[in-house]
Amino acid sequence: MREALALAVGDTAAEKADLVDNVQLPASLRSRITGYRRVRAAEQKTRNEALDVARILAPALVRNLGLSVRDVWELLGLSHQRVHQLARQRR
Repeated sequence: MREALALAVGDTAAEKADLVDNVQLPASLRSRITGYRRVRAAEQKTRNEALDVARILAPALVRNLGLSVRDVWELLGLSHQRVHQLARQRR
């Protein structure tokens, strides 16, 4: 939008312009967007919880049980790079 405005009034005026979003969505779509945001927030919370567990579990599996990084990434469903990184963090 700002680029189009710059073509009409010039770069300086377009940069200084205060643009305000005013998107009007039907109530049904607003409701779906709210639900989507709620699900995404829950997903992120779950991912963070899983990562907290992996931070403890990956190093324990590598050091305490002597499993290879490959074995651990297959067990946890993480990339071998991530397992290697997690295993090194707890030292």
